[in-house]
Amino acid sequence: MGGESAADAPAVTTTAPDGRDVVAYAIFFGLLGGFAEAVRAVGAIVWTHRAAGEVVAPEVFWMAPAAACVALLLLGVLVVLASRIAGRPEGRTIAPGLFVGVCVFGFALSLSLGLHPLAIAVLSAGVGTVLGRAVVRRHDTWRGIARRMAVLGTVAAVAWAIWIPQSRRLAETRALSALPAAKADAPNVLLIVWDTVRALSLSLHGYERETTPTLDRLAGSSVVFDRAVSSAPWTLPSHATLFTGLYEHGHGATRDSPLGEDVPTLAEALGARGYRTGGFAANTYWLGRPFGLHRGFHWYEDSWFEDTGDGLSPVFEAVARSWWISNAVYRATGSQARRRRRIQNVSAGAVNEAVLEWVDRIGSGRPFFAFMNLYDAHEPYSGREPTGFLFSDGEPRFWWDYTRPDTISRTDLEELREAYDAAIYHLDFRLAELLDELASRGVLENTLVIVTSDHGETLGEHGPDLIGHSKYVYYEVLNVPLVFRFPRRFGGGTRRSAAVSHVDVPATILDIVDAGGRDGPSLPGTSLLSLLLAAGGDSVPPPAGLSPALSQATPADWQLEFSRWPVSRGPLFSLIEGDAHYVVDVGGGEELYDLSGDPWATRSLLAEPGGQEAASRLRTRLRQLLDDRPDVRRP
Repeated sequence: MGGESAADAPAVTTTAPDGRDVVAYAIFFGLLGGFAEAVRAVGAIVWTHRAAGEVVAPEVFWMAPAAACVALLLLGVLVVLASRIAGRPEGRTIAPGLFVGVCVFGFALSLSLGLHPLAIAVLSAGVGTVLGRAVVRRHDTWRGIARRMAVLGTVAAVAWAIWIPQSRRLAETRALSALPAAKADAPNVLLIVWDTVRALSLSLHGYERETTPTLDRLAGSSVVFDRAVSSAPWTLPSHATLFTGLYEHGHGATRDSPLGEDVPTLAEALGARGYRTGGFAANTYWLGRPFGLHRGFHWYEDSWFEDTGDGLSPVFEAVARSWWISNAVYRATGSQARRRRRIQNVSAGAVNEAVLEWVDRIGSGRPFFAFMNLYDAHEPYSGREPTGFLFSDGEPRFWWDYTRPDTISRTDLEELREAYDAAIYHLDFRLAELLDELASRGVLENTLVIVTSDHGETLGEHGPDLIGHSKYVYYEVLNVPLVFRFPRRFGGGTRRSAAVSHVDVPATILDIVDAGGRDGPSLPGTSLLSLLLAAGGDSVPPPAGLSPALSQATPADWQLEFSRWPVSRGPLFSLIEGDAHYVVDVGGGEELYDLSGDPWATRSLLAEPGGQEAASRLRTRLRQLLDDRPDVRRP
């Protein structure tokens, strides 16, 4: 009385799912779990900028579901086989609950909730059991839903995968149709950034190994700056400076903050001059679209499908990195060497191919600006073919653990330097290939070529504690190559020893393409064109208003845990004037070095005669440079 009759109760299914049902459930829950993972990954970077190297491009919305479906299908096959071997068809009823539990576990684990993985596993098992039983009890209803949604979801994922590249082409076409006319005979601009390449390891700058034969040869038709200084010891802020002409405290691009939308960029300025603009970023995380450096480029490559060199297909590489479970399987089944050498970024050879394809596609109707970031000299210094590890017998036999510097020997450090030098040689080899291809197309003659780096690297010169970059502002992580080549406008075989900052590179590029008359929006900084045009050696005085060689390093939260690292004390600042290199942290800790005799910063001059006076002068100068930014912590 007042209750449900047996006829009114929902139907309960007692039949077990067959093999086709298990497949449908695997795809259905894989699509749901993968989509949830994609939303989480994109949200982490777009909304908080706190992700850690995950795939965040639009492709993740098909790659993550595809990876999840593959993983759950493998689990489903195991369940079906086990039930057949045991002769218990009802064993297939655990499949829905297993799929739900796996998806919940992966999603909860990726949220970094601070819970122990075992606790998350118990919670996921409980959720999977409850929901799985609910699905099985109404199997007839859920079977139909799962099959329909598996088909619709698969079609949607495939359509999305096809649409993404097409939509980018359409967006490029629309943007190009709105460009103003370009100046007659305006030069092309090719800006090449060798990620993590220090000038002190280039034969171009006197290094004992022949690491840069191509650059050495190009020096005869180029202007080389021996003391070019990056604005930061790591990728994002230094690239932002190259694109904006602003120091880090001006452009604001940091680990948890993208480039400000109101900050004009070099690509935008050249686009306003009628240039087609293309960006090709092998460092797919820090130069990815969420950090804003793509702004102003009509075409921007930050999602790649390339074999990383370990024999795996490009699509599998992309899919395997997009969802936690397939990524874990990929790592678990690989060898130690594969895990150590696994590269999340594209090779210089593939970037060359992409740039040349783009140059061929856009035609010769307009000048182009092409930006290339090449990642091969970033750790793990992988020994790309065809050059390989030409300075050693093979790859390094170790990989450093920055939490255990005591385990690194002198032999380890030498092997590391050999691998690093070989990686630089590979970049130089690929540079020769690229320039030869551009010359064969008749493009190189009217192209301003700039080769530089975003920052350098320390390979144990200050001890095993400080291998890498971003932790300090010593000269080897700030001094980078800077080569300008454009024989049609200025001669070559010239070297300049004045300390110049990346801050002045955008203004220099615009000054060259404007050819004496402003043709569009300007950018901050002082043009170095007078140093490019002047004949003679170092007797040529630098231009008035040359931007100070100021650099800064802002710590990440995780770096504060390592008291051995200078950056753990807070923001670091570096100022180079003449031969003096001044280093200071926010606590007032100071160092002073002489670059002419001690570029490796082995002996501070603070206790030497005149050392305190020089430091005081440079400290005052640094504070003046930061006075207009009250939000910046200063020494």
